Amino acid sequence: MALSRSRRIVFSAAVAVLCLLSVSMASSQTLHRFGQSVQPIYEGFERNSDGTYTLWFGYLNRNYDETPNVPIGINNSFQVAEGVQTAGPIDQSLILVDSGPLDRGQPTYFYPRR
Repeated sequence: MALSRSRRIVFSAAVAVLCLLSVSMASSQTLHRFGQSVQPIYEGFERNSDGTYTLWFGYLNRNYDETPNVPIGINNSFQVAEGVQTAGPIDQSLILVDSGPLDRGQPTYFYPRR
């Protein structure tokens, strides 16, 4: 009887440990050191005195170690998407329709995370 009781205690302890491990593994995220994307993040806007808006953008580098260097060019530029409509009067010189690279002061070196 003492042997079966000790087996039950060991079995119960093993089940408890396995349950704790599975819960901790399920709640953890995979942290990528490299190979993930850099995403633009909209930060907000400021209304200018002339009625226009200044938009603020940041980025999220999904890597924890890699710091990509993306030179100004087709992969690092500002362009208006097809079919974009404007609401109200706008200075046509501000509309970005050039499909070539446009340097608007965006970063080229992306530090990890945000």
